[in-house]
Amino acid sequence: MVGGQQPLDDRPNIPPGDIIITQPAPPEVWYGYSTARAITIRKGKVYILNTGNDTVTARDINSSTEATIVFPRNELARATDVAVDSRGRIFIAGAGDHYLIRAYKKNGQRYTPFGVDGEIGVYGQGTHGEGNNGWFNIVIDSNDNIYGLDGNNNRIVKISPEGVIVGSYNGLTGRETNFRLGCDWNSGQDIFLIESSLPNNPKADMVKRLPLDQFSSGQAETVSTLTDVGSHTNIVVKDKLFVLAGNTIKTFSKNGAELSSLWVGAEFVDIAVDKNKKIYALSLSKVRVYEMD
Repeated sequence: MVGGQQPLDDRPNIPPGDIIITQPAPPEVWYGYSTARAITIRKGKVYILNTGNDTVTARDINSSTEATIVFPRNELARATDVAVDSRGRIFIAGAGDHYLIRAYKKNGQRYTPFGVDGEIGVYGQGTHGEGNNGWFNIVIDSNDNIYGLDGNNNRIVKISPEGVIVGSYNGLTGRETNFRLGCDWNSGQDIFLIESSLPNNPKADMVKRLPLDQFSSGQAETVSTLTDVGSHTNIVVKDKLFVLAGNTIKTFSKNGAELSSLWVGAEFVDIAVDKNKKIYALSLSKVRVYEMD
């Protein structure tokens, strides 16, 4: 992962809350992003979090049209992840500071009915946490519940669509920055997570499954183990698991059997997968589109 604020000389010269519509490059590789940090897909749109110029890019998969949503300066400097719910609300982990999840309207304006004034902190509504980590990443289920990976407290927090903490899973065993969540919101049954078990290279990361009906009381079971994954690890859940493991994208069955592997290089920091199983791999400045069997 990449942190820190980059120069803002490429920031769109328009007020926060406005949207720029552009027509980007051919679909195999998309260029022009500024210290891109995270990528997600919802309802036929790819959303890209750009911490370098405080924007979120929303690209329509079918038309290739992009909308650039501009946020206040430095709003996204510490942001770590982006997610979008069924209503089109945009949630950003680490917005403002890395202890907050903030909710926004489609145009980038704060959605104040969520939590307290549109945000929720690591320790509850309207509060700022203490420590070095904060929110690592967030996913949203089919009922618009939000699951936030709270690295400061080694837990996964369940947040209602209104912005209230309603449960937590406290079974995480480590404090590594490549914890990642993937929610099987098509079935609404499971969360999958990658949990680092060793702090030194070569890393051995466990892919675990946590049934949502046992969220607060159950124990996640290990379904597979990854080795030599490097610093960038992510998981996306469809009918199978898509895992960015260092310089490789791997697919697994939900029972942990490895199905395929594709070498992509070490530049990518996040992945998203659409309904046709196309993989959108994000680096700091571009998106490359892959297809796997």
